[in-house]
Amino acid sequence: MSTFAPGSAHLICRALVVDREGRVLRVRDPAELPGARAGAADRTLLEAALRGVTVRTGLAPGDLCLTPELLTAPVHVEAVGPAHYEFTFALCLARELPAPLEADWLPVGQLPSGSLKARLRALNLDGRPAPVNASALIHDGDGRYLLHLRDNIPGIWERGYSAREDTLRPEPAEGVPGLDPACPYAVEEATGTDGLRVPQQVFSRAPEVGGTELNIVGVHLYAEDDRGRVLLGLRHPDAAFAGSTWHFLAGHCERESAVACLVREAYEEAGLVIDPADLELAHVVHLLDGPSARPRLQLVFRARRLGGTPRLREPDKCLAWRWWDPDALPEPLVSYARTAIDGIRAGRTYSELGWCPA
Repeated sequence: MSTFAPGSAHLICRALVVDREGRVLRVRDPAELPGARAGAADRTLLEAALRGVTVRTGLAPGDLCLTPELLTAPVHVEAVGPAHYEFTFALCLARELPAPLEADWLPVGQLPSGSLKARLRALNLDGRPAPVNASALIHDGDGRYLLHLRDNIPGIWERGYSAREDTLRPEPAEGVPGLDPACPYAVEEATGTDGLRVPQQVFSRAPEVGGTELNIVGVHLYAEDDRGRVLLGLRHPDAAFAGSTWHFLAGHCERESAVACLVREAYEEAGLVIDPADLELAHVVHLLDGPSARPRLQLVFRARRLGGTPRLREPDKCLAWRWWDPDALPEPLVSYARTAIDGIRAGRTYSELGWCPA
């Protein structure tokens, strides 16, 4: 929104802050949406609304972020008298916070303005932060990244600092070959010039070069007891991968066959003795954790029979072994383990995770 001169108009700018339950923040005395009158020092109407919410509730601009549906456009404008207007801007919490002092969370249905209620219901804002910006992480595939020095001009984010290419707003792949808008690398947070938190998607692009890349091979045990429950282990909090998370009994192939690897890992980790003839490949997950990560082939083998009872032989890696009903799997659970379990139950033998759509 551009700068303005309020002149003789009486402009009240309010902040409609929505939490994860779709409720709206309202101050108590008087009972209203937090706001302030726009003044000559305010560069934008949104800035006046932010000033009002920070003064009236104690929230900082960094506790809030814009909604992708509206960005800096007001959600509601109303004439409340001669040369007297109210502008309402929708914001959401950047993170979960307790209720600020002297403020309450109000269901949308209890808002006094009927037109504002109708507008909010039509938008169906869920109060969850979502990316409103995008940037490109461009690298040469050899560990070097393309950065540019930002102009040192007021109004530009992080002026004077080296930065990624961020000319991708609002369509990340528009005009940038090799970037797929359906396949972001990560979502991170930045801070705008108005102090608001800005979630942004990061897209990665490397030169398109040929060649072969070796995949890491992981093996995993899918075992069921006589009640159809699946064996999972709770990984140690200090584990190098997925600490404090439930996962299959698993390991990486060394210079050995996948079946031999799983037989070895089953005995080393849980004291289980498995005949290689009792293993059959049940599911494969081809996994990519990020553009710079090595691809991984996660092989999941079903054991038709197990010798022994699972016990903790490596307590520095696993805290517990338990059998779980596949309809009530524990949380947190390694995502590709859940994918494999769902695939096995559905009769599928292959899944992909992390790869951009072909």
